[in-house]
Amino acid sequence: MGDYNHLWIRVKRVSDHEVRDLGQEIVTAMRNHPESAIIQENACGALWFLAASNNRNQVILGQDLEVGKYIIEAMRNHPKIEIVQEYACSALLDLAVNDRNQDILRDKFCVGAEIVEAVREHPRNARVQEAVRWAIERLPASKIRNKEFLGQDMEARSKTLIAMRVHLHDAEIQKEACRALMNLAANIARNKIILEQELEIGKEIVAAMHDHPESEDVQRYACSALWSLASNDRNKVILGQELEVGKEIVAAMRNHPASAIIQENACGALWNLAVNDRNQVILGQELEVGKDIVAAMRNHPGSEGIQKCACGALWNLAANDRNQVILGQELEVGKEIVAAMRNHPASGDVQRYACSALWSLASNDRNKVILGQELEVSKDIVAAMRNHPGSAIIQENACSAIWNLAANDRNQVILGQELEVGKEIVAAMRNHPGSAIIQENACGALWSLAVNDRNQVILGQELEVGKDIVAAMRNHPGSEGIQKCACGALWNLACNDRNQVILGQELEVGKDIVAAMRNHPASGDVQRYACSALWNLASNDHNQVILGQELEVGKEIVAVMRNHPASAIIQENACGALWNLAVNDRNQVILGQELEVGKDIVAAMRNHPGSEGIQKCACGALWNLAVNDRNKVILGQELEVGEEIVAAMRNHPTLELLQEHSCSLLATLSLNSSVRRILRDQDTLQAEEGTCNRFRSLQAAKIAKSNLSTEILDSAKSLIPVILLSVLLYIAFGHKNFQLL
Repeated sequence: MGDYNHLWIRVKRVSDHEVRDLGQEIVTAMRNHPESAIIQENACGALWFLAASNNRNQVILGQDLEVGKYIIEAMRNHPKIEIVQEYACSALLDLAVNDRNQDILRDKFCVGAEIVEAVREHPRNARVQEAVRWAIERLPASKIRNKEFLGQDMEARSKTLIAMRVHLHDAEIQKEACRALMNLAANIARNKIILEQELEIGKEIVAAMHDHPESEDVQRYACSALWSLASNDRNKVILGQELEVGKEIVAAMRNHPASAIIQENACGALWNLAVNDRNQVILGQELEVGKDIVAAMRNHPGSEGIQKCACGALWNLAANDRNQVILGQELEVGKEIVAAMRNHPASGDVQRYACSALWSLASNDRNKVILGQELEVSKDIVAAMRNHPGSAIIQENACSAIWNLAANDRNQVILGQELEVGKEIVAAMRNHPGSAIIQENACGALWSLAVNDRNQVILGQELEVGKDIVAAMRNHPGSEGIQKCACGALWNLACNDRNQVILGQELEVGKDIVAAMRNHPASGDVQRYACSALWNLASNDHNQVILGQELEVGKEIVAVMRNHPASAIIQENACGALWNLAVNDRNQVILGQELEVGKDIVAAMRNHPGSEGIQKCACGALWNLAVNDRNKVILGQELEVGEEIVAAMRNHPTLELLQEHSCSLLATLSLNSSVRRILRDQDTLQAEEGTCNRFRSLQAAKIAKSNLSTEILDSAKSLIPVILLSVLLYIAFGHKNFQLL
């Protein structure tokens, strides 16, 4: 091969058609003289120059001649020779510009180990560090397998850590190190754990940001690395609370307001950090990052990336109640979110996370007014749904935002009647029947909207949403969330008389409610709203027959009361459902005698004496059950419900409706003479007198008092013959011989 020390000169003079021959000559020299550091140095340098010249050379050297094999051998044979390592890394860097060469170097020659060793041997050589930083960026980052290999198997993270600590004041090395970390941590869960929890790389990132505040590149890649690392739950705590990276992120945003990429990556990092509850407080209240997010959105309205990440960060920050006030009312971020949605109508990501942010913010009552009425965000939500009908995630988040916004009375009118949002919700449910989360959030939105009387008509009769709710329940029987929200929607819709017929008789939703209760017996939410739906549906006479006799829902109601004795709201709603069902004569027999629901009603009253709702509904249910003669005996004599009635009246003396139901129940029970005597022994008459005194116009109290007093009158009447006989004897025989019999 001639003079190996002059390879550089020969390389510079070589023509394109001579590259293959020269490359073969270099490979031969490296193969024949593996022990010669000077030959390996010049050979690696020559290959570096050739590979950097053009793409064709990269193909010849990397694929035809496979020079990577010999470069790696040179690194292995001369680990302590810095110049060999430097030229070798540089050659690998330029070879790896070609995608196919990346695969060969990684998969065939396993180049990573040599790169790690080079950094460990030469931690203070800036040129080696820089070359390796670039190698990590260009060689493995585009391949997930390479990220895993370098991040885990060969501990490439160690070299990055060493480089950052040794060269803290070198901005270029810090930049490349942060970029390498960004790529190693991206989408590889295990790498995130190794980098932050085992090596505590966050400290180095914070140090780099703090030491190079003016460097856009350092700040850019540092924020990006934090963004990736913070997707791990434990890392969120370490970075956000122990290392307080929020301070550095805020500083980066304030020092580089014009840099779109820094603002985007910083918002991305805040987005992930703010998933953690404590971080929400630190970032939103102590560091006031909301101001910086708003500034980023205002300064870069045309940046889709910034608007997306900013909305994502606002979404998570607004999960905190105090942050909702700060963001929604003090900083008025709703204006920026609306602007983002209007400036980027075609961007699925912006629309998606904007709806998410509105969803969180609208959890606050005042924000509902600001967003829904002052900023009219509902128009933008509807536009998003109409512009992106095929996007499941946009439909999902939009329905969630509507769900919260519609918890306000005025918003219900705006959404349901002025914007006719029900059409979009129905379209979402029909276009995405397989998406459980869309079905759940859509049912939730219908639930809130259907509080309004006019919306009940629009949704239930004009749009026939009952069909879609039933379809959701049948398609997703195992989804607790869907069953809960569907029952909630049915509950409100069934406040309307016509809807009761449509739902209960035409669509036969009772079957689906019963199925939900049977499939989710341990779910308090499902049971609670299922009972609520049954309560309203059973206001209809024919539904009482269907539910109580054909579907035998009494069994499910009894089961839920026994499975959830400590839940006041379940007991209340269950009693409410029994109250309406027991209007029907046959149901009175089924419930009171066959299922013995009296026991469960009494248990509810005893377990929750302070609950006005339970006591009211329980008395109402007992009242209707007691219309049946046999039930009077069961309730009054066997279960002695008089004690519970008196306790309810005395515990809630000012609640007129409860007093009315209690009095009506006592009046009905006291029609049975045997029960009447028992009731009198339970101080019911005294309780009635108290109610009469407090509510003088309450007819039920007067009737009950009259009925209960009948026993006294009967006793007095029975003594009349005895008294008359005594008077006659006194007259006939004189008072001396008289003795009262």
